[in-house]
Amino acid sequence: MSKLREQMVADLLLRGITSGTQRTYLREVSNLAKYFGKSPEDLSEEEVKEYLVHLMKDRKLSGGTYKYYVSGIKSLYKTTLKREAVVEKIRYPKAKQKLPVVLDLSEVKALFS
Repeated sequence: MSKLREQMVADLLLRGITSGTQRTYLREVSNLAKYFGKSPEDLSEEEVKEYLVHLMKDRKLSGGTYKYYVSGIKSLYKTTLKREAVVEKIRYPKAKQKLPVVLDLSEVKALFS
């Protein structure tokens, strides 16, 4: 296990992050490193943004999956690497809101009869 990975695991443990979420965050950070072929320590803010755009445009990740990637990457840069500036402008996707079901007049009458 690399020193960076060990540091991230320790930080996640200290924050009380569950083992399942830890595995997810570590996998997402590993995918980031593989995409560029270098350690996340050596990536710039622009490279991180490029990767996130790749996830949305090329990989077409769902909002929930994309949120896991963002969470893992933010955790790494904010907590482990202490480089918050790299991820401070990255936002989570807005959750899609479902419109309420509206009953028509006959359904309302049937409800009260």
